[in-house]
Amino acid sequence: MLIKHFSRASRHLLFWSLITVAVTLTVVRIFLTQVNSYKTELEQHIQQAIQLPIHIGKLDTNMRGFSPGLILRDIRIDNATPNNPSPMQLQEVRIGIDLLQLILTRDPIAASWVTLLGLNIDVIRNADGKISIKGIPSSDEQPTWLMQGSKYEILQSQVRWQDLQNHGKSISFDRIDLVLKNHYLDGSHELHAVTRLPEQYGDSLRISADVTGNIFEPTSLQGQLYLEANNLQGPELAADKLPQGLNLASGSGDLKIWTHWQNAELDQFAGYFQAQQIQLDNPQGKSLRLDTIHGNISWLHQNGGWRLGVYDLDIFAHHSHWPNAEFYLAHQSNGDWSALIKQFDLNALSYIAPWFIDPQSQYADLSQLNPSGKLQEVKLFANSDWQHYALQGQFDNLGINPSNGMASLQGLSGQINGSESQGQIVFNSENIEINALEVFRNKLFVPYLNGKINWHQNNEHWQISSEKLALDSADFKTSSRFQLTLPKNHNAPNLQLL
Repeated sequence: MLIKHFSRASRHLLFWSLITVAVTLTVVRIFLTQVNSYKTELEQHIQQAIQLPIHIGKLDTNMRGFSPGLILRDIRIDNATPNNPSPMQLQEVRIGIDLLQLILTRDPIAASWVTLLGLNIDVIRNADGKISIKGIPSSDEQPTWLMQGSKYEILQSQVRWQDLQNHGKSISFDRIDLVLKNHYLDGSHELHAVTRLPEQYGDSLRISADVTGNIFEPTSLQGQLYLEANNLQGPELAADKLPQGLNLASGSGDLKIWTHWQNAELDQFAGYFQAQQIQLDNPQGKSLRLDTIHGNISWLHQNGGWRLGVYDLDIFAHHSHWPNAEFYLAHQSNGDWSALIKQFDLNALSYIAPWFIDPQSQYADLSQLNPSGKLQEVKLFANSDWQHYALQGQFDNLGINPSNGMASLQGLSGQINGSESQGQIVFNSENIEINALEVFRNKLFVPYLNGKINWHQNNEHWQISSEKLALDSADFKTSSRFQLTLPKNHNAPNLQLL
């Protein structure tokens, strides 16, 4: 019986709700048919509110579902100077209110939406850093009403940007679509913007953000931001922005970045990048040329430290291909360092690193080493003063060129595991080539090298030893046990063959 009475009450409630909605919509539709007679009064109210000589050519209405709306067409903003075009142009304004949202929130502003169509404006950053719009009187008051409406849209619009603070030239964005959504329940703000870039800068730019806080008080903001740019033109974008002496002569590419912000500070980002036909010139006249490069990068700020990662890095340059590089670097708040190299081709380092080394610096000889081979699963830890460190990893076909009296070495493979006090190297190498003309008359070829070398140190000496080190060459074969002691007081070393 109770269920029967409940069902009857529900039917009555639904019936009268539908009647109320129908009557409300009918009243709204009748009002909309008469709204054009209020055009002059509405025009006067807008002029008083924004302090601009705005004129509405035509006022129409529409009904979209439960959202009645006004359409303002043929909008004109008179210029203070006769016979000059208006500093702002606007084809159409659409204003509406979502009746269902109004019932839920009981807030007319929160349930309203505004769309500007065909806006044409000049946005200027003045020498003092303040942003102004040409033709609109400046004000110290912030337009906080932007955070209160349900949705604001700017569609099919044109914006010209000029940065007077950095003496920048005017940049025109021919087609911008922008949407700002304010969510009443959780107080968050959602922003989406898509635009064509000027031809000299690239093809397109997309920005999406989901933040909480006051958008006019950056220190209170937190949330996520996504940026995507296509066919960016490096030389034009980098003009006058690189350190003195550097020049990006060519290069283009795409970029995708996901970021997280806390109190208006970046604390995390991840991104994908790809670029091609890069030429970067340094002050010494060297050119770094890359045919293609693409990969992923991530960065995290946490507990006063940070962590950087690069993975799926693929480089093609100088008729060589170096794929699938992956490495990570971390710095703790106490100054400690750690690194992990999952995979890295040292030939890429040999090609790129010399570009960064000044020929007149103390590190100039390092550019002559030209390391080759691959590193895998290399782990490194060092404390803040580098007095304590540990290293573990694998190396394959390792090699260096002769430099400053050092012998050249090619084809060394094995593993290393050690610290500043002790450690071990395990060799498992074939076809090693050693070029030490100061010791051997000809190059030395070693078809096979297998065994372990241990080292440790104390306050008095270094000690290097091996229980079994097998070495084969064209002239001899040997399996050795030895112990070499190197005193720290510069006394003669002691070698024992066991």
